[in-house]
Amino acid sequence: MKKNISLIVLVILMASCNNNSNNKTADDAATAPSGVSAPADTTHNSRNSLDWNGVYTGIVLSGNDSAQTVIQLNSNNTYSTETTIKGNGKPTETKGNINWGADGNTITIDNAKYQVREGSIAPLDPSGATTAISFKKLSDPLLEKYWKLIELNGKALDTTKLNKEPHIIFKSFDNRFLGNGSCNNFSGTYTLPGNGKIKLSQAISTRMACMNGMETETMLHQVLNKIDTYMISGDTLSVTKARMAPLAKFQAVYLR
Repeated sequence: MKKNISLIVLVILMASCNNNSNNKTADDAATAPSGVSAPADTTHNSRNSLDWNGVYTGIVLSGNDSAQTVIQLNSNNTYSTETTIKGNGKPTETKGNINWGADGNTITIDNAKYQVREGSIAPLDPSGATTAISFKKLSDPLLEKYWKLIELNGKALDTTKLNKEPHIIFKSFDNRFLGNGSCNNFSGTYTLPGNGKIKLSQAISTRMACMNGMETETMLHQVLNKIDTYMISGDTLSVTKARMAPLAKFQAVYLR
């Protein structure tokens, strides 16, 4: 009987201790200052939280003139820019290293500061305030890249025997493509219907005669006239007809 009474007393004492502990916790919570939260996590910023590398474009108006600026930010902290005034085909190009601000939310390129946002970068004025201009990130990795030809009709390209490096660039400004076939420059227009489809116009080309590379140039133009589909894997662009075997492959080259 005494053992049973002792056991009951022990249980009551334990329950009393638990209630006191719970009451203390509740009292502490009730008396905690309102509006107090955990310190902000300052380790998250644009540099380490956003997919900021890529190609950004924007139109800048100056009087009756408009200019397209293309800014390419690379994951190795280098950049290149290209500004083209409408009606003037020769672009102004710059390149260099990206300088990040101490907060990890701003960058400086070409002595100009930008705020890095999700899907865009915005120029800042001398006071640090954002301006009305914004450069949007291109969603299609096909555009505004220098694509170097590396394979043609299933065969690797030996560029040591060519006059110039064959390449193609798809511009976002006015749906133009331009490039070089190894001797002559060429250009035309393109459309992207969607779902990996592409349609190129007949290219207009200069008519120089070169000692080397004319056969490659002819085959490249034949391929460009046939293709209707493209696929990008990493830094490799493959172009095909009806999703068959690639007719040509290109590799993205940065800081061009």
